[in-house]
Amino acid sequence: MPAAKPGGRPRSTSLWAVLNAIFYVVTQGCKWRAIPADFPAW
Repeated sequence: MPAAKPGGRPRSTSLWAVLNAIFYVVTQGCKWRAIPADFPAW
């Protein structure tokens, strides 16, 4: 994962958590709004 660029707003969510949520949606075939609460908010 690329590092955040300097001078911008700091990230509030881990990119790994977002990537894992994307993989979950793709493999389970569910809607983004239906992902479990363990993942970042949609």
